[in-house]
Amino acid sequence: MNYGLKEYKELLEKNLQQLKDPMSTPFGCDPHSNLSITVRYAKQESINYALEMLPEIKEPMKDHEFRDQVNELRDLCNTFYKTEQLRGRLADFLQAFREKCK
Repeated sequence: MNYGLKEYKELLEKNLQQLKDPMSTPFGCDPHSNLSITVRYAKQESINYALEMLPEIKEPMKDHEFRDQVNELRDLCNTFYKTEQLRGRLADFLQAFREKCK
C-alpha cells in the first residue's frame, strides 16, 4: 500500500500515542525499568522529530480558488502584454502563489 503524507502522519501520531502508555513494552519486560523508559523516550523523541520535519498538510486548492488564480494570471498577461514589466509581474505573482501554497 502506498502511503501519502497524510496517512504517514496519522501512523506516526498513532504510534506516539501508543508509546505514551507505560505498558507498551515487549512481553516479559518490566515497563518501569530504566531501560524500558529510556527506549520509550528515545522512540517518542524520534517520532516527534519526524512529525516536526513533515511539511504542513494543507487542503488542496478548491476549484473556485484555482479559477480565480487563473483569471488573475490571465488579466495580468493581458494588461502587461508586450511590455518590459511582464516578466517581473509574473515572477511576483508566482512567488505570492508559491507562498500561499506552502
